[in-house]
Amino acid sequence: MTYINKIKECNNFRQLGLQSKVNSLLREFLTNRYEIVFSLHDAEVSNMFTLCLIQILQLDMCEDEEEEIDVCKLAYFNVSNVISTCENESSKIEAYKYRTILLANFGELLTDGLVNVFYNERQYSSEEFMAQRSICDEYIKKMQLSDIYTIDDISEGKYSDGLLNDISNSLEENITNDPEEIQKAALMHNILYAYIKAGYKK
Repeated sequence: MTYINKIKECNNFRQLGLQSKVNSLLREFLTNRYEIVFSLHDAEVSNMFTLCLIQILQLDMCEDEEEEIDVCKLAYFNVSNVISTCENESSKIEAYKYRTILLANFGELLTDGLVNVFYNERQYSSEEFMAQRSICDEYIKKMQLSDIYTIDDISEGKYSDGLLNDISNSLEENITNDPEEIQKAALMHNILYAYIKAGYKK
């Protein structure tokens, strides 16, 4: 059975509530995650696999924090690749949704990567570096809002999702959603995606 079929099967098992079968496939996906991601060319299947990677993180299947960061980066790359290349509106909206969910739950695993994009930590004391990390952590939150607002723009306000509404309401209560800052957050998505993508080409 191909990985594409296994991903679809995992999605079906998830919908049927067959968690033990889901878990078995997720363990296989974790082991072969790079081979799978770089073999996928269908947006719908790629989105399904992003959800698999998110569930791997949710179920704490990784051996250590380093592997968690690795899985999170790969999930971010995979879903951002769909956003960058897909022209199908529904698949693109789904990708934005999954990227928001990924950042809302595991964004802290990408914060250091964002710091490395914009700052050279060797030029700072530990206190200064932590201050820069705090700034990037704030932008991780604004990047979620950016994606939620983009979904609203693409769907012309017709798309509604309870989980995204909860995330949006929580963020808007705790951060300033200045339009210029949200626009900058959208740019940060592009830069972080390019940074991670370049790392995979090495």
